[in-house]
Amino acid sequence: MSDIPIRQLSDLPGDSHFKIKNLNTLLSGKELSEPLHRHSFYYLLILEEGHGIHSIDFAEYEVKAGTVFLLKPGQVHSLHINQPAHGYILQFGKELLSTTQNSHLRSLAQNSPIQLSKESLQKVILITKSIENEYLEQKQHLEEAIGSWINLLFIELNRQQKKAALSTDQTHAQEKLETFTELLETHIQTCKQVSEYADNLHLSTYQLNAITKKLLGKTASEIINEQIILEAKRHLLTTNNQVNEIAYHLGYNDPSYFIRFFKKHMDLSPEAFRKKYK
Repeated sequence: MSDIPIRQLSDLPGDSHFKIKNLNTLLSGKELSEPLHRHSFYYLLILEEGHGIHSIDFAEYEVKAGTVFLLKPGQVHSLHINQPAHGYILQFGKELLSTTQNSHLRSLAQNSPIQLSKESLQKVILITKSIENEYLEQKQHLEEAIGSWINLLFIELNRQQKKAALSTDQTHAQEKLETFTELLETHIQTCKQVSEYADNLHLSTYQLNAITKKLLGKTASEIINEQIILEAKRHLLTTNNQVNEIAYHLGYNDPSYFIRFFKKHMDLSPEAFRKKYK
């Protein structure tokens, strides 16, 4: 089995922390078809016109005018966009982002994909064109200027995402949920109990479950299990490691328990899943 490739910003010409691609220029009248791969950087797709299918972490999403997708480093995806297509792909590393921008980014990633209204799409495209102009002109203080425009872009995207005004309690719950999902990504190998995450968030297990049920319609335990399965899928498809090695990596001392857990949630054994997606 060939490993799923990991794309690096340094593999592409130009500035090492940021790239922007105009779909019209990139495609030159052809369809965009990218096979399964992943990135070591953030990937922001803004579609002004066009339609297609975007598979992210093995879930399929419709791509259409006004859709915005934000992918975090490590997410597995494939993309197909038909012609005519207009829009932008922005690729950037963590080095470009301020603390405030990282906060915006967490919120956007939690709610991706986003469907923009026509009015907001126009604003987003204007901002993105300004970013493109800065990038093409390559003037002094390039990263500082691009960082300022990106901040405006993130603000507008977050405004659309949260256009339904949130109460103080809802805002607090959203912040806790975002922190919970961040902790999952970095601690899933060692922490698999709801109580462990609740303690980290200074919440009771009841409070954490109330937040996840309200905002996602799932219990905290269900979300933890989904993260374990997602990590398992990534390792099965992006490495040639044996199933028992993957089990140990994910914190399971008993590989047979991990296999039963995976099969319960996927109706396939880990090896059968790997063979199916060869």
